Amino acid sequence: MDFSFILPPGTAITSVSINIFRNIQPPVAADADWTVSTPFILDRAVYCMLSGGVEGNDYQIRWHITDSQNNVWNRTAMVLCAQTS
Repeated sequence: MDFSFILPPGTAITSVSINIFRNIQPPVAADADWTVSTPFILDRAVYCMLSGGVEGNDYQIRWHITDSQNNVWNRTAMVLCAQTS
């Protein structure tokens, strides 16, 4: 996830974490459905290797970063798991 467009100039990412939820109401933790590598920081972006998910389920990948000014930034990405063709 690229944070370079929202972080103020001169601000760096100092920590990152990731949580995965099934996209239902209310969202439910789905860490058991996924294999997640340790997230890492590269410049003003964060990366993580993900594998897994269950066919027919949609997921929220929630990124949480802290910057060098102790601001916390939360962003969510969606993953849709459908049948392969």
